[in-house]
Amino acid sequence: MKTICLFECLVIAMCASVTGCSVKPNLTVHKLTGQSEYAIVDGSKKTVAFTVKNMGGERAPNSIATVEFDGRDPIEIEIPALDPLQSYDVVGIPFPNACFISDCNITIAVDTRNVVDESTEEDNTVDATIIG
Repeated sequence: MKTICLFECLVIAMCASVTGCSVKPNLTVHKLTGQSEYAIVDGSKKTVAFTVKNMGGERAPNSIATVEFDGRDPIEIEIPALDPLQSYDVVGIPFPNACFISDCNITIAVDTRNVVDESTEEDNTVDATIIG
């Protein structure tokens, strides 16, 4: 009993030191460390890359993220379970050919099937325009 309490108290204390953190899980989308946008260009190859973070104080179960280009059918990505304050990098999602000709609007969303009971659902989506 005491071990569980100590763990819960530690999670709550860690959570209290992070802005926007809550005791429930809270999945959010971020740019990869060191990246200025959600696209990585390597020669003629352009891919989407992002980080999913659990900003909450409880473990988030496995979930699904999606990437959508200009309203096309979303691409689904499996996200593993994430402990409090843990993150997972998603890289290598290829851009469609049309995005090389003109600008491309992308939408990245986490927990798209709503399997995670989060403290807030309002920070699960990011919209960005990538210059073609």
